[in-house]
Amino acid sequence: MDKTRTQLYNGSVQPVLAVLIGQSTGFPNGLDALLGHLSSEADKIMFPKETLPLSVIVAVHHEPYIDGRVGELSCYCNRLQPKLLEDGMKVGRNGVYFCQGRKKTGIDKYHSFAEVQPQDGSFGPNIDFLFITAADYFKRHCPSIPIISVILSGNEYDGARGALYAIRPEKSLLLVQDPEQITKGGNSMPLQTLERLIRVERGESWEHIPDGILPTEHTLRDYKRLDAVRNGKVIVTVPEKMGPIIIRKMRENL
Repeated sequence: MDKTRTQLYNGSVQPVLAVLIGQSTGFPNGLDALLGHLSSEADKIMFPKETLPLSVIVAVHHEPYIDGRVGELSCYCNRLQPKLLEDGMKVGRNGVYFCQGRKKTGIDKYHSFAEVQPQDGSFGPNIDFLFITAADYFKRHCPSIPIISVILSGNEYDGARGALYAIRPEKSLLLVQDPEQITKGGNSMPLQTLERLIRVERGESWEHIPDGILPTEHTLRDYKRLDAVRNGKVIVTVPEKMGPIIIRKMRENL
């Protein structure tokens, strides 16, 4: 394992986890807590300061004028210096990458280059598109790397479809911000994700569930009975606990 760690920190091999994060309303609350606790948990286990063996790709619905503030997030996680994804940028190595505002960003599944295009429609960047294309890349080139998809707060449905797609591999994991703990609005994205999980376990096909499904009054009750929740494939929790979960998964895969 020591040799593997040395290779990871020298950047000579791929990271041991791919973490895909989607958020809308509520940003940066939640994301800052996740990144901050990710750093503090890594400090506890005395990982070298240079980096963490993670590739973190973040899609947050925002306007382009916020792009310049991405660097400010480094105060929450000094191990994963944030970078703004540019068209043709190589991703998949250790680091945290942010999609540009109002741009459609995906990952080329053959070469892991970012593909950044003008965004059509109201959501930008498109979380579903990022999750699906990134998952295709990692599953094609790094099948041993678990994918952790994370759905944080938001008032839209974008991300629910992509999150379910990204956790199809056996060792992958879905973290959903607890909608009952979101106090200032923005629980629609987590609820949409949980309702989609419920429908898939009831036998509906992933591809045919429409976007923008309405969670029912029983969503918060029914999701707790899901096999995926009971066996730990899906964890509904607060952002502060997501960092330690990611570090634990990282250590399992080293």
